Parts: sequence; structure tokens; C-alpha cells
Amino acid sequence: MDAWSEDYRDRLVIKAGPQSAVGCDMRGGLQELILANEWLVSAVENGQVRRLEETFLLGRTLRRHVLNTRRRPNRYGLSFGKANRESAHKIDA
Repeated sequence: MDAWSEDYRDRLVIKAGPQSAVGCDMRGGLQELILANEWLVSAVENGQVRRLEETFLLGRTLRRHVLNTRRRPNRYGLSFGKANRESAHKIDA
């Protein structure tokens, strides 16, 4: 993660956080994570997020990972996660 952060820091429009441009420790700050999730959903629904073509490997991977997610409402709002902890279906693309 550190190498990616250094390699891609200058090319990213949005950075994950002050510690790393590409990685974020999601164990703390649940409320902040929920707000970011809700912003992303809203941006997708409003057409503000550009869809990657499925002909590209990243586009296919991202689509598969998005389709693997399950909504997880909690006290702060709407989050998402895998179908269950042991699921082999990835959601972290």
C-alpha cells in the first residue's frame, strides 16, 4: 500500500486520507465511512461517477465487486459489505 501511495499520489484526484493516498484503515471512523458510502451512492445515481467500460479488465472487476455488495444499514446510515464474513466474493476493488 505504501508503494502504491507513493507511485500514484500525484495522479489521484481524491486521496484516501492524510496517511496514505490509496489506503484507509476502516476499523475506526464508522460515521465518516458511512457518509462517504452515501455520497458515492448518490454520485452514482446522479450520473456523476463515470462508468468504466466492461471491455477493460478494471471495468469488469469493478462491476463484479459492486454486484457482490450487500446493503448494511446501521445507526449512522447505509453501509455495505460482503454477503457474509466467509464469502469469497470480493468487494474491495
